[in-house]
Amino acid sequence: MAHVYDAQSMVDLPRLDAATASTMGTRLVTLFDAKKKLPANVASAGRTLTATVANLGSALKALAPSGEAPPTEVPPDRQEASLWSAIESVLAGIRRVHPTLELAAKIAAAAKLHAALFPDGLRFLRLPVDRRWAETERRLHQLGTPPMPTELALVGAADLIPPLTKAHAATGVAQGITLPLPDGPVPPQVAKPLDDVRKALRVYVVQLAANAALDETGVATELQAALLKPLTDYEPPAPHKAISPPPPPPPETPPATAQTPAPQPASAATPGTPPGAPPPAPGGKPQP
Repeated sequence: MAHVYDAQSMVDLPRLDAATASTMGTRLVTLFDAKKKLPANVASAGRTLTATVANLGSALKALAPSGEAPPTEVPPDRQEASLWSAIESVLAGIRRVHPTLELAAKIAAAAKLHAALFPDGLRFLRLPVDRRWAETERRLHQLGTPPMPTELALVGAADLIPPLTKAHAATGVAQGITLPLPDGPVPPQVAKPLDDVRKALRVYVVQLAANAALDETGVATELQAALLKPLTDYEPPAPHKAISPPPPPPPETPPATAQTPAPQPASAATPGTPPGAPPPAPGGKPQP
């Protein structure tokens, strides 16, 4: 029997459910869209992946029951945008301060954070909501990587991250991006879009790997690592471990009473007294 060598048989993807595949696919597509010039084979595979991820997202949103988003005073996506705007304003303001010896570390941290989080300012907030969600996801991952937490605390912006994370999670649920499906078989209207995403992702991986294998400069290898980072960084959730019940306590020894004397260890028996004989009388003679 002839062997088949194609993208579907050569690329071993992690097991992804529909919600995880949609989230990861959105992050991959966001990185793909940010690259202006790509090899023709990679660009074609990326466009196919983009279309399949969009179809899967539409299928998931159609299944999402209404009213799943947690109630908030403002829509979560607007809250998310306002918090990003506040963080950008804090960092931009501090980096414009005239440097002094006392403020040098704070100004340097603000400039570094602003360059990493807002290379294009707040333009990412004008992206479609699923792409904006993926951009926020990427930036929040950056913010959790040392030394950024320390730098955020230094510039006084650390308190804005917990409400931003909360609004981001609510946006994902409201838009059907991170809404989990009920337990059981994958619904038929989601099964095919999910399979299409898996197939398109395998082709995309193969095209990037092919370019990297033929490039001796290392540029294609760096491109492959950058575009596939959400996939290579993915860690499947740990399996649930059943918790064993604690062992039963040992039986208690009943307390000694006048009628039931406490049991005596064998070593406490009087020498010369046969086993099972009654204890000696107070005078030292065995009782009859």
